[in-house]
Amino acid sequence: MLLAVLAALLAGAGLVYFLKPANPGVSVRSYIPPPPGTTFPLSGLAIGPVAVSPDGKTLAFSAVDDQGVMKLWVRPLNAQQATALDGTEDAAKPFWSADGQSLAFNADGHLKKVSAAGGNVQPLADGVNGESGDGTWNADGTILFCRELFGPIYRVSASGGAVTPATTLQPKELYHSEPFFLPDGKHFLYAITSYVAPMEIRVGELGKPEQPGRSVAHGRRPEFASGRLLYSFDGHIMAQAFNTSAMKVSGNVQTLGDARFFSVSTNGVLAYHESSAESELKVFDRNGNVIATPGPLALYDFPRFSPDGKWIAVTITDPKSGTNDVWVYPAAGGQPVRVTYGPYDYFEAWSPDSREIAYAVTDLGKFSIVTEGGQFSIRRRPLDGSRPEDVLYTNPDYAFGIPIDWSRDGKYLSMHLSTKQGVYSNWILPLAGGPAFRPPATADLKASQYEGRISPDSHWVTYFAYETGRPEVFVVPLTGAGSKTQVSTTGGWLPRFGGNELFFVNMGNRLMEAKVHSFPSFGVDSIHPMFQLDFPNPPDRTSPLYDVSPDGERFAVLTGKNTKANAISLVTNWPAELKE
Repeated sequence: MLLAVLAALLAGAGLVYFLKPANPGVSVRSYIPPPPGTTFPLSGLAIGPVAVSPDGKTLAFSAVDDQGVMKLWVRPLNAQQATALDGTEDAAKPFWSADGQSLAFNADGHLKKVSAAGGNVQPLADGVNGESGDGTWNADGTILFCRELFGPIYRVSASGGAVTPATTLQPKELYHSEPFFLPDGKHFLYAITSYVAPMEIRVGELGKPEQPGRSVAHGRRPEFASGRLLYSFDGHIMAQAFNTSAMKVSGNVQTLGDARFFSVSTNGVLAYHESSAESELKVFDRNGNVIATPGPLALYDFPRFSPDGKWIAVTITDPKSGTNDVWVYPAAGGQPVRVTYGPYDYFEAWSPDSREIAYAVTDLGKFSIVTEGGQFSIRRRPLDGSRPEDVLYTNPDYAFGIPIDWSRDGKYLSMHLSTKQGVYSNWILPLAGGPAFRPPATADLKASQYEGRISPDSHWVTYFAYETGRPEVFVVPLTGAGSKTQVSTTGGWLPRFGGNELFFVNMGNRLMEAKVHSFPSFGVDSIHPMFQLDFPNPPDRTSPLYDVSPDGERFAVLTGKNTKANAISLVTNWPAELKE
């Protein structure tokens, strides 16, 4: 009875502790919920990971309110409430100054800073990709940050000024990310993604951008505290002893939790959002009620309703081998059918008659830059196996490509292509022959553009892009001249046509319904919120996580078990959990 009363009191204070003895030699774990009326924008976009101040006293994080407005919040650990910082709309990926007095963050295509106590927001650098971010700030006022999606790490003064490279991409390296200053303020950890090797953690040095960093471990999200290197590997927080003089790790690697994003203080406080890539494939009605669960817990991606509404195609990843294949599930439940036999087949699109699928193929897994035979391919296969698969598209000028949608009139395949510099765009492939083209209204778009779903009448294409510094949903004509229509106004992604409506997801992962018209031109009549989508919160996720049936009445959703992920997991004195 006493334990139940204690737990209730702690829950009322907004901090639910595991019931462990509280003494200096023992670690204590707790959960901190989002501010009332908000959610953490974790699944899919992964733009709001928590950041703990260097002294371990305060948390900073992004949260989205009921209107879809995202701001930066701060929460002292000795307080029961968090405070939103004015002027921080669309803030993502915050990080602290070394003295814990200020925060830097990414918003509206800029690196900005603000006092943790509130005040004027000051821009520090422009041209910051809306999907990049990540940074670190030393005691001398030097900031390292990621400016481009695929590029090196840059440096800038905390007072603003010139932006210069802090690292240089070496041959076969794709991008550098997630810098973290070591205690001397001169050396820093960072992660490297290359064309041919697993993600690697290295040590760089200020003033020596041309010098390749020294390799210390395989993983990402490196941080240093309490004599250990902490990093994320395969969705787990790992810790290992690290000598900052020799720049070497030693001893056993130990696991502290399940997450990609985390943050540590200098005095033993660890904060993170628990994550798991596993989900169930569920079908919801328009009221948010589950009407079927075709697929049990697994590593799913890219759910797609067939045009006849009877089937749901999905990519499944084998957790042991990491390979991908396309499967088809009866929408009402039943025995699934395996369609491809990999090793890396994924991201399917249905033919209008529901008899064929188009899908992407690579040699080293989905979204791999090292592609099959030096290039990706988009292929077509009949479900009944009546003829061999054939290649619809391949292009060595692009890093990879995936099919997005097949027009109902059967004339076009919408594709998502990425340049080798990491710029994403929508292209249309005429299936009767001829070169792929971009819809005229987006032909000159420089910002990354995602999706490219075709309307049921085959006249329009909807997509989302970071044109304003945050993702927004747009609609343009598929072919020919015409204007661009912005659908969402406070952030939106994953647009889908269904029936006579357009659906999308807001920044807080709530499904939104847009009443639209298409004559004499495309326009939006009204937008209404529907129900919350509990997407999985995996180590990485930029893929579609739901789909809409052709009649707009059902929703196939990858649904995770995010009870813990919807709160911040806080660990005090985490070194006490490690085995010496």
